[in-house]
Amino acid sequence: MKRIYLFIILLALSGVLFSTITYTPTTIYVGTNVSFHIDCHEDSNSNGNAVWSFGDGTTKTFYRDSQNNPDVNHIYRNPGSYTVSYDHGKVIQIRNCNPPTYQNPETLNITVLENRSITYSPTTIRAGQTITFTAVNFNTPSNLRWDMGDGTVYSRANSRRVSGSSTITHTYSKAGSYTIKVYDWNGDTSTTPVTLYIYVSQPDRDIYYYPQTPRVDQLTYFEARYFMTNNITWDFGDGSTGTGKTIYHRFENDGTFTVKASEVSDGVLFSKTKQITVLPENRSLILSKPEVMINEEFTVTAYNFRGDYVLWDFGDGNQRVDFQTVTYKYEKAGTYTITARDEAGESQKVFSITIKVLGITDEVTLSLAEIKLDNNKYYKIVPKNNKDLKAVLRMKMAGTGVVNGEWIVDGAVFEIFNEVAYEGEIKEIYTRDIPGLPTNEPGMHTITVRLYRPEVEVTFPTLRYYVLPYSATIKTLTPMDSKVLKEDEIPEFSWQSYSNASYYKIVFSNYMYSILQNDKFTRSFDIKNSLNFKPDKELWDWLKRNVWVYWKVLGVDLLGNTIAESDVQQMKIVIAKAEIKINKISDLNNKEINIEKGIVHSNEEYLLVKGSITYKDNAKFLILRVYADKKLVDQLLFRNVKKGEKRFFETSIPNNGKDTRVFFQVLKTSSPTVILGINTIKIKKD
Repeated sequence: MKRIYLFIILLALSGVLFSTITYTPTTIYVGTNVSFHIDCHEDSNSNGNAVWSFGDGTTKTFYRDSQNNPDVNHIYRNPGSYTVSYDHGKVIQIRNCNPPTYQNPETLNITVLENRSITYSPTTIRAGQTITFTAVNFNTPSNLRWDMGDGTVYSRANSRRVSGSSTITHTYSKAGSYTIKVYDWNGDTSTTPVTLYIYVSQPDRDIYYYPQTPRVDQLTYFEARYFMTNNITWDFGDGSTGTGKTIYHRFENDGTFTVKASEVSDGVLFSKTKQITVLPENRSLILSKPEVMINEEFTVTAYNFRGDYVLWDFGDGNQRVDFQTVTYKYEKAGTYTITARDEAGESQKVFSITIKVLGITDEVTLSLAEIKLDNNKYYKIVPKNNKDLKAVLRMKMAGTGVVNGEWIVDGAVFEIFNEVAYEGEIKEIYTRDIPGLPTNEPGMHTITVRLYRPEVEVTFPTLRYYVLPYSATIKTLTPMDSKVLKEDEIPEFSWQSYSNASYYKIVFSNYMYSILQNDKFTRSFDIKNSLNFKPDKELWDWLKRNVWVYWKVLGVDLLGNTIAESDVQQMKIVIAKAEIKINKISDLNNKEINIEKGIVHSNEEYLLVKGSITYKDNAKFLILRVYADKKLVDQLLFRNVKKGEKRFFETSIPNNGKDTRVFFQVLKTSSPTVILGINTIKIKKD
């Protein structure tokens, strides 16, 4: 301890003095509230007053009779270096000073830093563009004075009455360099401003339009962006002109047009061009029915119309503005022309479509009628409590009139129907959607139709559907239902898994009733660890030829109980006594197209197929049927065919989808009709 005191005394005697002023915080920014503290201060009984000087022209005096510890706070409004001093005045006694020596005045050098700044967006500034400026870390952010360097001042007090807040927007009308000054402390111009130097470049004039791919007659919005004036002249490249900063235009034709916007700024002509592609017209009217009865409702849709509302004229004196799809009915028979104008009639282009309104005829007869279940068969297996099983009555009428009758399920009336059928139309009348046919009772059920009008003596067949005692079904995969197979074309049978099944059974039968009842005329095979099965030759030979044969899959639990079942699938195995060859495939201009492994690649809408059939026996008549995706597209008749004779054919095939499956069948016209040969090709669109 003696050594320490001796060191302090030596420092004092040597004339080395330390400032006893301290401050917080140690880093000072403009606007920081700085606290100054003096360690050595005079007794209150000393004569005179103590004075703080902050180096920025401001002072603070302390009276000893009222202040014993003269600590002080101060805020600097400008950045820079400052000398802070404390003058003790005339001192009788110094307190709290160790050692008891002091300077008078005490001094300290400090530096005040700048942390205020100005940001702006966007960072690239062009003349005529609105820029957002933000004052960051300012001390009076709600009351600043902005000098934008182009003669514009923003403040609360200026004549423009624009609030001098921390965020403002400004537009420079001319290119050049500008110095922005922002004054803090409620806009005090005697303080040092925060300065920002910017460069404003020439405007990047542009033409904006919407929609980006307009169509013929579509109202298109154009805007001259970043132009310096509002006096814009337009040339749309189709002979039309206009004026204004923004403008609307309709192109009457499709194609590519050069749109030009021009202005004169400071005596100089500036122009901007842009090419715009106008797409062809794609609007049209679509009727739900081409023919209707008197007072029968129909819908007409303004397809691809652009406005929310359409001006409709129904051709019977009625006109109204309505939505793009409307429902209407006529009170008198005749042919009417329906017209529509887009955008509630603002568009002058008129679209039209005709509809025929029929009166009910007295003589209505039935020329064609059939009933089937919704799988297009006379039978179906469904799980218990199935909700969407339906049947359909298809009929073709001679005359137009009302059809009424009733669906009969298990001998009792299930549903009554009353609908209008039109001459030449294939009318489809379904049983109700929800709930569908009753499926709550397991076992076999029947459904048929009884007609009351038209009054014709027709007996409809009885359809049968079998309700399983469980609610689960298994989906079969291959072969597809109603597959026609060559005798030597043994397929693989496959199905999707059912989670609760321990193993599966696949069942085959030559008779529909047998496979529904699982009687002795069926053959079943256990499938333990697989989801597919391929018949051996003995089973394949057991199945009948040229008639429908049947198969299904059962899911079985550990106890041997059937817990899930597939629908019955049918197939036909054909004894191929007729050979069908495809000799050439070409487009309609007779340009040949290659075929490899039964696959043809072509984007043509129609293809010509040339081929031949050869029969192993004599036949008075043979028929070649051609299907495209299950739709009959051609039927050719061959008379007096000799054994081994090659007959040639030519047919056209539509290429409608991405993959079109074409199916050829040779039939012998006996009773029943027998399939003698099949062939298939597939057309792929690239």
